[in-house]
Amino acid sequence: MKFLTVARSSNIRVIAGAYFCLKLTRYAFLFWLPVYLTERLGLSAADAGYSSSVYELGGFAGVVMCGYISDKLFHSRRFPVGSLMMLGLAFACLIPTVAGTFGSEIIIPAIALIGLLSLGPDTLLGGAAVQDSSTQETSATAAGFVNGIGSTGQFLSPFVVAYVVQRYGWDTLFVVLFALSLAGGYLLTVKWSYRVPQEDPTLCLKPAQTSP
Repeated sequence: MKFLTVARSSNIRVIAGAYFCLKLTRYAFLFWLPVYLTERLGLSAADAGYSSSVYELGGFAGVVMCGYISDKLFHSRRFPVGSLMMLGLAFACLIPTVAGTFGSEIIIPAIALIGLLSLGPDTLLGGAAVQDSSTQETSATAAGFVNGIGSTGQFLSPFVVAYVVQRYGWDTLFVVLFALSLAGGYLLTVKWSYRVPQEDPTLCLKPAQTSP
């Protein structure tokens, strides 16, 4: 059964675990940034909306950069790139906790940086990393498995944010997101040295056989 084959793959399980952490963190920022900017930093609703839009702009740059780095600099090794970006995301999540001390001016570039470091590995883990870790026969099932686990994190995200902010405040939320990103980045280091086995015939298209 293809699902069981996918579920037994250590590569796919590592990707899925990291993707869960990443999706929970990403959607916390995506949907709650305007609320944070108005409640914590005192921005107007319009300014908060405009400011939070740089998250997606930074994310676009992150997607392009992540793909280029993994292809060219890491020779199609996806796990190191995903790990480094998620570890970077972890520490970027702490920047909002000091925004009140150093001024709200740092929050705009911080939001762009967080977008860059979250959307980059999101695309990498949900796409190329899954394809590299599965065969032609199981690639769609593997993608569904990983995205399903990631969607669970996405589903839980608003509940986690609401619970933590109401009980402990915004700074504690960013510490929670730091821990999640750190856990996802560390999990990917388990497969740091993984390379696609080029000699595996199931990873290559077989030439069509023609009848005589």
